[in-house]
Amino acid sequence: GSFKVQSDVSFNVQSNDKVEEDVDNVIQISDDDENEESDILKCKLCDLQFSTLKTWKFHIKNKHLENRLVYPCPDCLDIFSTSWSVYRHLFKVHRKTAAQIRRLREAIQAKAFRMNNPPTY
Repeated sequence: GSFKVQSDVSFNVQSNDKVEEDVDNVIQISDDDENEESDILKCKLCDLQFSTLKTWKFHIKNKHLENRLVYPCPDCLDIFSTSWSVYRHLFKVHRKTAAQIRRLREAIQAKAFRMNNPPTY
């Protein structure tokens, strides 16, 4: 299926040339013979398909780049590619209330780290 990013969610993606460069290095548009549609953007690392270059680049930046920012769950060892994903996880898995999650927001964002530079606890 196609991957859509919800437009009502805002992300603080620090844009620097290095990240863009990394994204461009990973760009591989699917060229499989069985694909009649030549405009399909496919992630070679996890086989997801994207309808636009923007959603595809967003995916690579948030899921596969070694220097991507990730957010750990304060209650378990899971890590997520957006703080919003942590909030959803806390609500669904750890049964936190919206008020509890609101109180944890600052701590969750403060604990974000680069995937290739994990904190030492």
